[in-house]
Amino acid sequence: MPYFVSSIIAIVSAVVIIFSRFEGGNSDVIPELEKVKSMMKIVDGYVDTYLASGGLIENLSSVALRDSGILLSGSCVSTEPTLYFPSVNMTVDAGCTGHDGVIFQVASTQMATAGSASAIKSQLSSYVMFVKTSPIAALNSNPQLTETYIAKEVCEKTLFGKAYTNGNHLGTNFALKSSNYDNDGMVICVIAK
Repeated sequence: MPYFVSSIIAIVSAVVIIFSRFEGGNSDVIPELEKVKSMMKIVDGYVDTYLASGGLIENLSSVALRDSGILLSGSCVSTEPTLYFPSVNMTVDAGCTGHDGVIFQVASTQMATAGSASAIKSQLSSYVMFVKTSPIAALNSNPQLTETYIAKEVCEKTLFGKAYTNGNHLGTNFALKSSNYDNDGMVICVIAK
């Protein structure tokens, strides 16, 4: 009888572990999150290259990365200034139109001008990487998982940054804005250099 009871407990434990680790609806999200992680590491590499080539962190922005010739061919910086990588529907010749992928903005923390961002502005030798994943349908279908993964796994564990997920975005003149709304596919990562 003890063998039978322990077998039942082991089977129930295994089923609980399996169902708590994987949701069937996440099968499309996980590969997209890995792509976002790779893109964030590439953007951080752009910043490292910019700083190693003599660029000042105070002048760091998506436009500064483009103007110093650091971006790989195919990476786009539009007029907002946002940075993104070409998607399947966008050719390099099309410029920065027709974008349907992850959107990045990069700026030094000194450029952050909003009063609500005083904690971010106080980190002088760091930069802000804004990540917007809402244009990707698979990631937009599960925004809580997306934001948590980007904030905890990528920003904090991989890039050793500090993540903010409460609907922040960078407006004109790199002013940090907050809509006080979570689960919208937007994350700000403050990374020290």
